[in-house]
Amino acid sequence: MLNVDANLALTIDGGETVSIIGSGDTVYIDIPDVKTALKLWRGQDQTFQNVLEQAQMFIPRADVTFKVRLKKSEIARLGPHTAPNLFSKLAGVAPLELKPLNALFAALRRGE
Repeated sequence: MLNVDANLALTIDGGETVSIIGSGDTVYIDIPDVKTALKLWRGQDQTFQNVLEQAQMFIPRADVTFKVRLKKSEIARLGPHTAPNLFSKLAGVAPLELKPLNALFAALRRGE
């Protein structure tokens, strides 16, 4: 089992910051707003898919779960106890497990 202790800030084009926080067996990827989430989504390419495939092989052995949060609501996860759902497959992001209702509610929520 891997124990993660991290506190990183990733700045993407346009100056938006995505926080990456590791705590124990969980890594949180915090996206501050819909605009930043869309930039990340639109920027995905074959490299992103390759990273997902490599992570899928590594994560079960490390027993680490990655949780993607939008405005503090979990919208996706990748880990040893997650499984891609229909939404993940339609979006082309399997092995991520998407939580589309959480994403919708977070996107509609104001002021955070």
